[in-house]
Amino acid sequence: MVPNFGEPEADWTDEYDWTRYRGSQPYPCPGGWVLDIIEGDGGMWYLYAEIGEDHETDSDVHDAFEPDYEAYNDAREETAFLSSKIVEDNLAERTSTTEYEMKVAGEVVFRRVEPDRDDLWSAVAEALQAYCDGESLEDIAPSTGELPEDLKKEQETEQRKAENKGLGEFDD
Repeated sequence: MVPNFGEPEADWTDEYDWTRYRGSQPYPCPGGWVLDIIEGDGGMWYLYAEIGEDHETDSDVHDAFEPDYEAYNDAREETAFLSSKIVEDNLAERTSTTEYEMKVAGEVVFRRVEPDRDDLWSAVAEALQAYCDGESLEDIAPSTGELPEDLKKEQETEQRKAENKGLGEFDD
């Protein structure tokens, strides 16, 4: 018997299509994106613009093309990944800090350290839908969580450069 988890509580599920994978957690699958796999705190999606909206997982799409697997491979248009890595691990306190990175079509959409889970999945759903709609992915990111250290330093450097440039404008 398949458990009935009911409707998810996450707000993003009201706006974007979603599916479940081995449990109650909803995962975004907007537009023609289908979920391929969830491992740990990350996931992978494939875009099938022509057939994806009628399916939730890559296995569903695969089955729909049986026995013409060449057409199945040709139908896949793009890939998206949400990866995670532990950036700090405190064994004494049994805590860890995780950084998430979202890539769509090989381009990094966002990186955040310890974002709120619902906010993270909302940003993933927004990125996947925006890609399908041909919209910019530039300003998509969870509103919670910190920027990774390398991005913080990069922003600080850019800010200092801008401030220094501004100081030079007062020279006679």
